[in-house]
Amino acid sequence: MSNLTPLMEQYHRLKNNHKDSILFFRLGDFYEMFYDDAKTAAKVLRLTLTSRQDAPMCGIPHHSAKFYIARLIKEGFSVAISEQMEDPSKVKGLVKREVVRVITSGTLTDENLLEAKTNNFLCAIYRNNSDFAAGFADISTGDFFYQFIKDDPHGRKLSLQLVKFSPSEILLSVTEKDNPDLLKNINAKKTVVKFVEEINFSVEMNKDKISGFEYESSEDDLAMAPCVAIISYIEKTQPETLVNIKKISKISCNDFLALDELAVKNLELVEGLASGTRSGSLFGTIDRTVTPMGGRLLRKSLLEPLLDIQEISDRHDAVEFFIRNGLLRIETRNILNSCQDIERILARISAQTANARDMSALKKSLMTIPAIKIKIQEALKSPNILGEPKIIKNNFLNLKPLDSVVELIEKAIVPEPPQTIKDGGIIKDGYNKDLDELRFMSRNAREWILQFEAEEKQRTQIQSLKVRYNSVFGYYIEVTKANLDKVPQDYIRKQTIANGERFITETLKQKESMILGAEEKISALEYGIFLNIRGIILQNISDIQVNAKAIASIDMCSALAETAVANNYVRPVFNNENKIDIADGRHPVVETMLDGKFISNDLLFDDTKKIAVITGPNMSGKSTYLRQAALITIMAQMGSFVPAREAKLCIIDSIFTRIGASDRLTRGESTFMVEMKELAGILANASPRSLILLDEVGRGTSTFDGISIAWATIEYLKPLGSFVLFATHYFELTELANIHEKIFNLNVSVKEWKGEVLFLHKIVDGSADKSYGIHVAKIAGIPQKVIGRAKVLLEFFENNSARSNQSQPELFDLKKEAIPQQSPILEELEVINTDDLSPKAALEKIYEWKKKLNTGE
Repeated sequence: MSNLTPLMEQYHRLKNNHKDSILFFRLGDFYEMFYDDAKTAAKVLRLTLTSRQDAPMCGIPHHSAKFYIARLIKEGFSVAISEQMEDPSKVKGLVKREVVRVITSGTLTDENLLEAKTNNFLCAIYRNNSDFAAGFADISTGDFFYQFIKDDPHGRKLSLQLVKFSPSEILLSVTEKDNPDLLKNINAKKTVVKFVEEINFSVEMNKDKISGFEYESSEDDLAMAPCVAIISYIEKTQPETLVNIKKISKISCNDFLALDELAVKNLELVEGLASGTRSGSLFGTIDRTVTPMGGRLLRKSLLEPLLDIQEISDRHDAVEFFIRNGLLRIETRNILNSCQDIERILARISAQTANARDMSALKKSLMTIPAIKIKIQEALKSPNILGEPKIIKNNFLNLKPLDSVVELIEKAIVPEPPQTIKDGGIIKDGYNKDLDELRFMSRNAREWILQFEAEEKQRTQIQSLKVRYNSVFGYYIEVTKANLDKVPQDYIRKQTIANGERFITETLKQKESMILGAEEKISALEYGIFLNIRGIILQNISDIQVNAKAIASIDMCSALAETAVANNYVRPVFNNENKIDIADGRHPVVETMLDGKFISNDLLFDDTKKIAVITGPNMSGKSTYLRQAALITIMAQMGSFVPAREAKLCIIDSIFTRIGASDRLTRGESTFMVEMKELAGILANASPRSLILLDEVGRGTSTFDGISIAWATIEYLKPLGSFVLFATHYFELTELANIHEKIFNLNVSVKEWKGEVLFLHKIVDGSADKSYGIHVAKIAGIPQKVIGRAKVLLEFFENNSARSNQSQPELFDLKKEAIPQQSPILEELEVINTDDLSPKAALEKIYEWKKKLNTGE
């Protein structure tokens, strides 16, 4: 590196400390990238690649950096930001530069890089044989959780948490690089994985890192290993944001209803299968929150349905409180419309990236608190108040009007501040005396010069005296030769000119310095004042966070009430019995799409009915029926009202789904293999309190194998006691209801009229007698030629089966000659163009066909 310039030596020093990141190296108004960073950035960002001293390079304007950073982060890269730590105009030689922050997918705080209603978690995982510890931190909201998972050899419990938190970045020890099972489990979640040194997970070596946080200690030090790794990582990337984290909360595998990856995906809880976004999902359907904090809490609650009846009842009380108090609900939501993302504003304040607009947004948000508090207080005093809405009362008590913070921002920050914080224009007049004087000088420089000139004329009695300015001398006093004898002693000669001389005074030079440097000083002073205000606000961070949590809860409860009123949902009733009784249940998402034209259905599980075998044609609504049972359960246990006329439920501890399949050829897994692996996972982990949805199990193999596997699966689940909805086209399975107790048959009603089929989408007792597959094929647009041929074959197979008294699988043992063939006359008729035939030729064709029919050709 001896032949490198000082600038490039500085670059290499910074880059060596951040080898895993793309280094944005500040040069004037640009961020430059060099070498491999430049090649990568040029390709991803579509920049022009140039060179400097034979080093590949490319650059971007610093003011638009966030847009380029967003694209790099989306592609899985991290970015190290190197800034100039000195003013280049005041430094001789090389400007000092340092990396001020490292942006990774798990440490984002910029609202432009984050989804408003989705948390952004950084995760760390540490393993000791079959035990795991996992930590999850969202520095943009201040949330931090950890969990110790005992005896999880296959990583299933760990996988449940990864599905729930959906981290964007996961930290692992370098020792896990050769652990294919763990990496396979993690990579399936499509997240960025970073390997860090083992010492980062050492609790003994890093105890000081967690000493400043409130946390519940664990019996096993392993539990805190991921927490210290996360804190170490944040210290290296965004150290200031740790101020935003106050508490590390302990969670357990048994705290919430278990939803694995398949359940979240197949039930479309947070993303629609077709859209890949919240459109078409349960979250997108029920979300009427008006604040980002409320939206994130709703999403979290949806993925964490409760298991405690009292906690569930408390949420239902809060929702019903807003249903009963309709005016309060409307007024509260109108007020909250002005509330912005307090949690993420705080994150940017702690990260020292917040601007004056963030301060104004925080002020407007905090100003909603007194108004909400007054409205809730009035409602709580009402004689018609519903029971004891514990959550509402707690939130009411937690709301703290921070008048001092609001007044500070109101007094200091202009109503419409600029985006930048270093160019001035953010502090109000009257807030700071020195700033006011500087502004006065800047705004009234001409007036001051004229006034100074007038005062000097009067003092010296030189009426031709002029105060002038040029770029060489700055401001000066010009006196003609005829008046040089009147020049006071305090005038300092600067230059002799043809018709006189030029002078300065100490007063003029002082004012000149103030005038010429006023704008620069104004910007610097405003920046300093702004940093001081930001620091004062940070002193109130705990109270502001409490307010944010209370607002989120109020927003979520009022939003769930709004959804319940709009969609005619009812409050579910929970019992300690082993019973699920849903009257006129509806699928919340499909119902919305059908604009209220949904056909409702009942569902009854009790001690005598545990496994429902559901038959009926495709497109009749079997899968919808299965999904709506699970969605109603999840909604009820998250604290929402549900789409039904009545719902009496027991607590479900887990939901499993085996719905649909796709080949995983790149992993060497066929449709049937995928199906069997998913089924194996269900059978291994189901409990007596599980709700299991099985759709067409066994269809990926031969009929005999499929029926056998499906039959054996049902018999295996029967003694377990789980609630099972088993949709199938194997009519043979309906015989199970005649053999085993607790197994019962349901089917979807179908009406036939004039050869057409009408799907009623109504679930009734008993089994279906037909599949109606050909009718479904016709609706789907299969060519009429195929439909006609299928009808002929169907009639033949059914008649053959009736004569031989054999089950359906034996039909495939028939001789080829026994199967009716397509008529060659019909084939010819389908392709002939009658418009091209003369009457004589047509008549000849008829004679020809008749002869073939008579002779059997």
